[in-house]
Amino acid sequence: MPTMKIPEKIWERAEKTAVDATLLRRTPVNISEVIRYVLENYLEDGMRDFIEQEKAKK
Repeated sequence: MPTMKIPEKIWERAEKTAVDATLLRRTPVNISEVIRYVLENYLEDGMRDFIEQEKAKK
């Protein structure tokens, strides 16, 4: 199996994401809260703007 070195910055983000996913899995939540959380914390600003524009079209 091929291997690669993961940069420290990506590793730290992956650790945070894993903790967040564990908390979400153990807590009953509304799916819209999960989506909002992901948008606020993980997506690039451009993607967030794109989603807002798509919402405005409807």
